[in-house]
Amino acid sequence: MNNNDNYELDKYGHSRVWYLLPIFLGILGGIIMLISLRKKNITMGKIGLVVGIIITLFPFVFTLGLIRGCHSEFLSISQCDWFKI
Repeated sequence: MNNNDNYELDKYGHSRVWYLLPIFLGILGGIIMLISLRKKNITMGKIGLVVGIIITLFPFVFTLGLIRGCHSEFLSISQCDWFKI
C-alpha cells in the first residue's frame, strides 16, 4: 500500500497538498513551491506562485477598499468612526 493513497496526485505524481504552502505562507510559500516543482511540473509551481501573490495582496486591497469607502459620499461619518480617520 502506497502512503500517497489518501492524496489525489496529478499526472506528474505531485500532490495537491503543495498548495498549502502558498495558502499559509503567501508569496514566500509560492516561491518555495515554484523552486521545488520547477523541473518536473513548472505549471503547478507557477499556479502556486500566483495563489501566493493573490493571498498576500488580498488583505491590502480589501483594507484599501474599506478606507477609500469611508471617504465616499454614500457613507455617513458615523459609519466610518471606527477607523478614527
